[in-house]
Amino acid sequence: MAYTPEEKLELFEQAILKKAEAEKQAILRESEEAKKAELDQEENKLLEELYHHIQSEVSQIKTAGIKEISRENSMLKKQLFQQREQYITEILARARAELVSFAKTEAYGEFLLKKAGSLAEAHRMDGSVIKLRTQDLSYGDRIREIYGPCKVQADDASIAIGGMILENRAKGILVDYSLDTALEEQKNWIYNYSGFHIE
Repeated sequence: MAYTPEEKLELFEQAILKKAEAEKQAILRESEEAKKAELDQEENKLLEELYHHIQSEVSQIKTAGIKEISRENSMLKKQLFQQREQYITEILARARAELVSFAKTEAYGEFLLKKAGSLAEAHRMDGSVIKLRTQDLSYGDRIREIYGPCKVQADDASIAIGGMILENRAKGILVDYSLDTALEEQKNWIYNYSGFHIE
């Protein structure tokens, strides 16, 4: 089939337009892909920057949180320490009051004489001095009967609540059966074994 020159020109024009359209579409596709790749790259860069910024913020928040927890922990320990000291002070004050009350009873006199017996069994020595409170010197004769020859004297500086202390300087012996020392030992026991330990 033969084409006229106008038809040939029209076919040639259509072929050129078709080719141009195909090239245009290819260029647009490449341009879109390049644009998308650049946007993806920029988005990834922004996401990475945002990630690092968030990590930095989280790290600062953690650091601030740790400091706050440490500060609160220190404050709580201080409060616990103060509370512990208050409890121990109250316990010891009550114990002291009980011992002072006990020292005014007949049972206290029996306690003193029993302690004199214990000293006689374990520490009877010539030259011993048994120290008491001034108000307990009335038990001196009975203590000498139980212990044996010894000097009985007042020592209110060492014995405020009650009890007795045996001292024999020649033998280097000191046996403390004072209620004051017993109370002090209870204080040490409370600190070490009562469960009031604070770390």
